[in-house]
Amino acid sequence: MKFGKYLATRSLELPEYSGHFINYKALKKLINQLAIQDDSLSLQDKKGSFFFKVERELEKVNEFYLEKQSELRIKLDILMMKKNKLFNQSSVEKSSIDFISLYESLKKFSSDLDRLQQFVELNEAGFTKVLKKWDKRSKSTTKELYLSIAVNVQPVFHRNEIIELSDLVATNLLELEAQADGDVIIRYEKQATKAIPSSKSDRLFDQLIFMIKTVDPSVILEKLTKLFQSFLDENNSDNISFKLSNLLYLLTLNENVSNEIILHFINFFSNLNFSMVDDLTGRNFLHQLVISKVDRYPVLDQIVRNPDFDPSTLPVIKDFNGRTPLHYVAEAGNLNTLQLLLQYTNIKLVIDALDGNSMCALLLAVINRHIDILQLLLANGSNPFPTQSEVQPVYLPLNIACQLGDEEIVKILLSSTKHSENQLNNFFQCNAEGLLPLHIVASLGNHNLITLLLDHGADVNQLDKLNKWTPMFYAVIQGNPQTVELLIANGADFKLRDDDNLDPLYYAVLEGNVYVMNVLLKYLKDEPDKKLTPSKSQGPEKPHLTPSVLSISSVPSSVTDLIPDLSLPPPIIPLRKYGHNFLEKKIFLKFNFFTARDSLKINPDTFLTSVPGRLTVSFNKDDLIPRNLILPISSKENTIALQVDSLDDIMIDFELYPTFGTRLIAKSTLSASLLLSRYNKETDVYISLPLFDVRLRNIGQLQFSYQVIFPYSGKPLEISIYETYWKSTNNQSSQQLVKSTYFSFVTASSLSGQYYRVKVFLSHDGIPLVAPEWYLELAPNLRVPISNFTYSQLKVMLLHNHDIPERTANVKDFKQLEILLDQLKCIPLQVLLENLPINLSIDLEIFYPTLYELTFADLPLARLNVKGNELILKTNEINYYTDTILTTVFDHVRSSRQTIQHDQKTRSMIFSSSNPSICTILNWKQPNYPVLFNMSGVVFDDEEKTFKYVSANGFPILEDFERTLTKDRSNIKLDNIDSINKKESNSYTDELVNQHCISKSIKQAVFFATSNNLLGIIVSNQLLKVCPRLIEDIRSRGLILVASENNKTPYDIIDDVNGLRLNDILTFQDDIDM
Repeated sequence: MKFGKYLATRSLELPEYSGHFINYKALKKLINQLAIQDDSLSLQDKKGSFFFKVERELEKVNEFYLEKQSELRIKLDILMMKKNKLFNQSSVEKSSIDFISLYESLKKFSSDLDRLQQFVELNEAGFTKVLKKWDKRSKSTTKELYLSIAVNVQPVFHRNEIIELSDLVATNLLELEAQADGDVIIRYEKQATKAIPSSKSDRLFDQLIFMIKTVDPSVILEKLTKLFQSFLDENNSDNISFKLSNLLYLLTLNENVSNEIILHFINFFSNLNFSMVDDLTGRNFLHQLVISKVDRYPVLDQIVRNPDFDPSTLPVIKDFNGRTPLHYVAEAGNLNTLQLLLQYTNIKLVIDALDGNSMCALLLAVINRHIDILQLLLANGSNPFPTQSEVQPVYLPLNIACQLGDEEIVKILLSSTKHSENQLNNFFQCNAEGLLPLHIVASLGNHNLITLLLDHGADVNQLDKLNKWTPMFYAVIQGNPQTVELLIANGADFKLRDDDNLDPLYYAVLEGNVYVMNVLLKYLKDEPDKKLTPSKSQGPEKPHLTPSVLSISSVPSSVTDLIPDLSLPPPIIPLRKYGHNFLEKKIFLKFNFFTARDSLKINPDTFLTSVPGRLTVSFNKDDLIPRNLILPISSKENTIALQVDSLDDIMIDFELYPTFGTRLIAKSTLSASLLLSRYNKETDVYISLPLFDVRLRNIGQLQFSYQVIFPYSGKPLEISIYETYWKSTNNQSSQQLVKSTYFSFVTASSLSGQYYRVKVFLSHDGIPLVAPEWYLELAPNLRVPISNFTYSQLKVMLLHNHDIPERTANVKDFKQLEILLDQLKCIPLQVLLENLPINLSIDLEIFYPTLYELTFADLPLARLNVKGNELILKTNEINYYTDTILTTVFDHVRSSRQTIQHDQKTRSMIFSSSNPSICTILNWKQPNYPVLFNMSGVVFDDEEKTFKYVSANGFPILEDFERTLTKDRSNIKLDNIDSINKKESNSYTDELVNQHCISKSIKQAVFFATSNNLLGIIVSNQLLKVCPRLIEDIRSRGLILVASENNKTPYDIIDDVNGLRLNDILTFQDDIDM
């Protein structure tokens, strides 16, 4: 999402700040206008015009901040005075009027302070981005200087005041909770020497509650009458009305107090003030009655009929949440209460009033699916189609109902008399992100709603304001094939291209949405000659410079944002990438946190003294620097990686702090024993740690995954003796890759010629074997994994004799090697490497089942004999698996170096695997041989002529499994109510799902390969033929791209790839200088 849309969406969450944010869109528009060639204006004139506007925006933001800061300081001073007065009483009870009011007010103050902090952060980001845009357009470098001398010096961007307020409110909340729980508090301010006794009204309340619990209900009213009378006899002061009104205020919230008792209280005391408003919470009796968890309809009915009740004032008063009683009634769904308020009060005056979260009563009824409340509000004049505003954006009921997927609510809203003919295509009905209802529904895949919206005039090819996409693009990206077919059947242009000159098919292939891909290909086949339609807003075709689609971000930037501040001109000599980092003796430890705040699971009933804004990760090792993650976590900054000497005594602390403030919110610790105990058969382990606050109360959980990779356990190949793969010593002519483009990164590599793929497995006794398949077919339809047998058993079963080395040595080419493997069924890797002619290069494809295959494909994990094997017990099985294979390879390299001539080359080899974990481990354990990831989760079915999903190693995918990957977007919360993109993330909460997505999605495969420094990826040639544009985008990320084809009959080979793997032979076009 571009920052302008992101700012508009966030401002919805902060309605009281709307109109006071930086006017980012206006400044961006001004930059675009000044960028137009105009000889009458000099650059200095344009600069003066721009910075004049920036300074006015800076003044506006700063003045409002100082006003809000002063307001909050005064509020906190009042709250602290009330807290000190409460502490000077003889006792503090959680049920007392003063405690409840003060505690709720402090919580509200903490929330207000957090909103001010968000205001500061958003404006700071806005000024930074707009100055960056100015630098890009003006070819200047004023951003850093202007930020330092004009922006950062403003009070709004000084953190000291907010930090102090944050620490004070956190301290006071903790003290209040501790005092009520009877904990000992050490306080350093001066205390009153004499305790103030509790008020008589509080004592009356305590006596009343005690009587309710102990007295027989049949005589309770009689006993209460005596109690009330004795209270009147003892109190004849002038403020008795205030005390009794306070007491009634508290009784309405107590679930143990029946309506009958409250009505008796009201009838007994005639001098009650129903217009009373709590000075801290801003709530009156109507608020309290509709908030109560007990149905207080009889009490409310008597109060609104009371002659002393003011029907014009109380219903329109807003509490400290900005809510009128109507908001709470609509949220709770109490129809009788709403009817009563509409009949006896002037509640219609605020029927569309917005609360502190930009919610009106109608929206709350929609979100909570209260149909009867919704209909009654509409009948009484509530507006179902408010107009969207760029200055002060609002939530739109129809868009929210579409996101919920509630067909009945959508029908009710569309049948409203205020619905106009072309309303569904009007940009004033876009949400804050710029999405119209049909775009939202298309992303969710609700077929009934799509038909309903189209019947009411929605344009199936209408562009949105966010990405300038039609609904088709959203349906494709979310992987809804039925939705795509429905849209096409209703006239959707499935060849329309967006402003990046990309069509829906590109996104289907990129995301790995195979079923959508098949639908689009079917219709494309029916209309082969139809030209691609440019977007309605698209001008002349723009050259593609940056593959932003493959750049993964939760809040995507515009193209200009991706350009660095200081960029050098294109290099004359291609930039070379010299290999990758690898482990020598260190242990690699990586923590992966979920994006946004998904790693934090706070208990539902827990209130945090401050909103967590920073997660600090610290270690008990002096050489490890503590790391900070800013919340919400972005997908670019959700990992912490480090290398340690040992895990035996490591202790890792996770501490939560507010964004502005130094008070610890909560803490958890990961010990070495827990870390290693969870690390078993996979490299990524998901863990949940309990979070404890400063009073050692459990407030929730911290969830994340971690990855441990041990260094190679044997003796590695010395890089001073054995060349690494990026050092090109080829005697052949080294040429630049055909059609190499400007944006291609370059790495020197010795890859050239042909490589024969051999699949490597481990036997039960840990012997690396080369075999055509993972199984032995002992009888028809009886396949047993090779890993179930020891090599001795295999030799007996396969009738192997002693001539295998000789037969291997007689192999002259790849065809003979293929025949030999088919005859022998398996050969020890050591025998193959020692006897195969040195001029035959090989691709060692390591077979290891993914978590899906272990769970659903009935494929048992390689049952290695762990008895007495210290390496498996010390690390885990997958580390042992890779180390064993590497030992065989390294031993062969050392022995062959001693036997070959000085000027003769060693055997060329590469590693590859379809298992992402194997690729990651192999790349970290050694720098000598390149690693390629085989993206094999999508294959082309020659019989069906369609694409289909398979597991990483080619096993069928269960029909229901793909459906479980569909994200549930119908669960709306206040923090994501107007956004279908806000929760997008590259992080999956399940490693099984993560591995599957990497194997089927080019987008995820590229992200995985680049983030793990792999040399390249292997992709189906059929996929690349469907969308050749992806070749350019993949290679621009610095990856070698190999097209894979598994058919005996050669297909058309796609151009511009670095290599082709036809069946088992991988051929590189030239020396790979990619």
